[in-house]
Amino acid sequence: MTRRERLKQILGEVATLSAAQRAAYLDEACADDPALRDEVESLVGHLEARGAGSGGIGEGSESGHGPAVDSGDRRRVERPSSRLRPPTPSDPERIAGYTVIGRLGEGGMGVVYKATQDFPRRTVALKVIKPHMTSQSAFERFRFETQVLARLTHPGIAQIYDAGTVEIESGEQPYFAMELVRGKPLLEHVELRALTVRERLVLVRKIAEAVHHAHGRGIVHRDLKPSNIIVTEEGEPKILDFGVARTIGQDSGDASDLTEIGQLVGTLPYMSPEQVDGDPDEIDARSDVYSLGVVMYEVLAGSLPYRLDRKLLAEAMRIIREVEPGRLSSISRVYRGDVETIVGKALEKDRIRRYQSASELAADIYRFLNDEPITARPASAIYQVRKFAKRHRVLAAGAGVGLFGIVAGLAVTSYQLQRTVRAERATALANAGLAAALEEAEAQRDRASRTVQQLENLTGSTLAFEQSIRRLTGATAARRVLAQSAAQALEPFGSMEDLPESVRRRLAEASVQVGSIGLLDSLEPEMAHGAFVRGEALYRELLGARPDDPALRAGLVRSLTGLARSVVRRGGTQPAMAYAIEAETLAEALRAEVETPEHALLYSDALRARGGILVRQGRDAEAAVVYEQAVAVLDGVAQSEGDASDLERTDARIAALTELAEALDALGRNARATELFDEALTGRRGLAAAFPSDAVVQRRMITLLYVAAERLEERGLDAEALELHRERLAAAETLSAADPYDEAAREGVITSHDAIGHALVELDQMADARRSARVFLAEARLASERDPTDLSKHRRVALAHEFLADLTRLGGERAAGASPEEAADAYGKALAEYAEAVATITWLQAQDPARADLREDAARLMLADARTRELLARIAPEHPEAVGWVERYLDADMVFASLESDGVLDDDDRRRWAVAVRNVGTHYLNLGDGGLAVELLERADGIEPRRAADVLARKAAAYALTGDARATERLRAEALEQLDAEQARTGRVRDGLRRRIEAIVVTPSP
Repeated sequence: MTRRERLKQILGEVATLSAAQRAAYLDEACADDPALRDEVESLVGHLEARGAGSGGIGEGSESGHGPAVDSGDRRRVERPSSRLRPPTPSDPERIAGYTVIGRLGEGGMGVVYKATQDFPRRTVALKVIKPHMTSQSAFERFRFETQVLARLTHPGIAQIYDAGTVEIESGEQPYFAMELVRGKPLLEHVELRALTVRERLVLVRKIAEAVHHAHGRGIVHRDLKPSNIIVTEEGEPKILDFGVARTIGQDSGDASDLTEIGQLVGTLPYMSPEQVDGDPDEIDARSDVYSLGVVMYEVLAGSLPYRLDRKLLAEAMRIIREVEPGRLSSISRVYRGDVETIVGKALEKDRIRRYQSASELAADIYRFLNDEPITARPASAIYQVRKFAKRHRVLAAGAGVGLFGIVAGLAVTSYQLQRTVRAERATALANAGLAAALEEAEAQRDRASRTVQQLENLTGSTLAFEQSIRRLTGATAARRVLAQSAAQALEPFGSMEDLPESVRRRLAEASVQVGSIGLLDSLEPEMAHGAFVRGEALYRELLGARPDDPALRAGLVRSLTGLARSVVRRGGTQPAMAYAIEAETLAEALRAEVETPEHALLYSDALRARGGILVRQGRDAEAAVVYEQAVAVLDGVAQSEGDASDLERTDARIAALTELAEALDALGRNARATELFDEALTGRRGLAAAFPSDAVVQRRMITLLYVAAERLEERGLDAEALELHRERLAAAETLSAADPYDEAAREGVITSHDAIGHALVELDQMADARRSARVFLAEARLASERDPTDLSKHRRVALAHEFLADLTRLGGERAAGASPEEAADAYGKALAEYAEAVATITWLQAQDPARADLREDAARLMLADARTRELLARIAPEHPEAVGWVERYLDADMVFASLESDGVLDDDDRRRWAVAVRNVGTHYLNLGDGGLAVELLERADGIEPRRAADVLARKAAAYALTGDARATERLRAEALEQLDAEQARTGRVRDGLRRRIEAIVVTPSP
């Protein structure tokens, strides 16, 4: 009996036993083979959890290098699941002296197996290069990773045990075996154990010490991040994944030095400024120190120092290079002082000012934990101003003048006030020269007073400038510069009690305006959040002295509403809700005291912010009530002729109508939602015509047209939807031509071509659809060429190739009956387009392996490629591309399973997954393997049930092959019943299928 036959026999027995009986049975059945027992228990748990064997995929690191992690539970984490997957038919049973138990994970280049080593007897993580990836460069990178790991012998770094090569059909296949780390990713460990600040710092210190060990042996990791750090059950961190490491100084011929200038290596949110520049010569141990700083920040704060997930790559890189990270003390006052200083020094953008080694960072953490003075010191104000000036040599003309005035005024004011305080102290302490000192103090006070007045004037001018460009078409770049520069200028002056109240009012107002700009264009959500935090603090401080001041109370409402919106964008619905409720309560009280249009707008804005949070929380019914209230508040505002703020209120009302309609749609109240969408669209069109130069109005018009078109498509009104998509394209092209920096407008142009193409397909206008698809591809390529470092733009190119491939394949399917040659040619062209899409998605996954959307793309493309090859094999089996389709279905199955395991599988993906499994089941049915066909077809129904007549017929035929007469007859009867129902519903006669169903009978065994 082979090992696989023995495994199947044991599984069959185990399936009938209780948990207690199972343990006793396995003790006896697997007494001589612990690895077999591990595999059985893993498979049983896998099948029980998913009902159809849908376990997860994922190596121990997101980038596809390093050992796998046996996580020990089924919680969803930020990385792909590390649960053991059963071996696939293509997996080897043995590799050299190792017996394969199952798959732990898979990256772009390699596969990681859980395996048992023959001698010494132990369980390991076994990594091998995929057979089709055995290029010279892959060999070099694999060899380099092996050599790197062999140099490192530290308890905080996963250890390598063995390395070698085995012969396969295509040549030599390298492998290495290493320590199988059992534990949880760093952030999950911190969360599950609810670690204290001290315990978190101890963990980071240990990690830094392990990194220093690598540096001491000439290795820079280059991809340090929480998912590459596993904390064992004993609480000890282990660093994984040295696959993109590089050597320092020596070994210039190593694969690590293959990195070219301009090539990004690592994971963007954790990259140092010099790393995002892409010059390998600039990267040294201090780059890892920066990454450690990001990890430390995330471990302490629960979030990254920057939010880059919604940023274009070029913008994200600029933020890393230029924008200061959020202060830890804004997350919690606990971090104020030494902890914030330590993190700040690790995150210094200038390498010279950073900790010069990981051991220096570890030492300062140790000093803090032992109540000793740390070596790090915060950057001086002069240094911060110098950095700011260096980053912003050229500003928009108007913004530059105003901001220079703010910076200069604030600096001079601060200087003068400090001199005044020093003069007064000198007066108090000195006995001689008292009259002269008093005279000097008065002079300093006079100069400070004049400077304060100048500051008020300059701040007022800058705020007026911001108001004038806030909604102006073509001013995206100016708004960006103004917001970023103002935020930098205001940063040192968060709270200065020595400043006069009038100045602090200006600072509070300016902070809220800066935050509003950041949210308006979605340019700088992190900067916006910091500005709102500063504004809130200033307004609360001012209200302490003047609690009844309506202007200060209104300012606090704006700060709180802005915080609610910025926090929810960062993923925190509960703290955002607290801000929104307080803003709503304050605004309602203001409105009750004095009924003004401004107070009504403040109140409705706070209501809408709370509604948006309720939607995020899935509480659509409550959100609808809140949005109804916001609309009612704005309906009660009297319009006054010539009032410029009427635009703001009208715009807000239309936005509230749209939000209400979307909430009602989600509740199934489609008729009322349609009325509101129509009213909102009419209002948007009116505003767009009345304010053609208002960028906010035009951008919101583009967004609403897309939503309205989608709703029409859902109702089957494709012709009407097509007209809205075309209207949207025209509006986006107009806005993009007026403002080349308006990213939303450029996106609107590209996505409109995509939407138009799909709408034309629904209308069966295939020639026009292909033309739109080609324009979509051309526009997507142009966007990616303009900004080659933006991964989202490359993804859109892949989607455009996929769309063209789908259209070409559809043409082949239509031609298959009349002209098999034409169909085969179309299938071949479709496969070429799919290959282009696959190549791009594969490259993107290598850049950012954690992204679930890229895995969805990969699975969908695998499925489409497999289907096309299967169709090609039917009409031209001799065609060179008519191969490998079963394997591609199985690959898609594995990726869909990983998505399901991670909880990110949507309904469309589930349907596609079922198709992949069902098609493989049909293949085995055609081969006469009834047992495997039944298993796969039932599994497909477990993923997504199908009651179609042809699906039931396939299951009946599969059961017939197994000799199960009862199941065969039941399914045969159901298939005929379903066929009658389908014929009555559609009028389509399918006599061929009926004859095949009637012919299904169980064939007695000879």
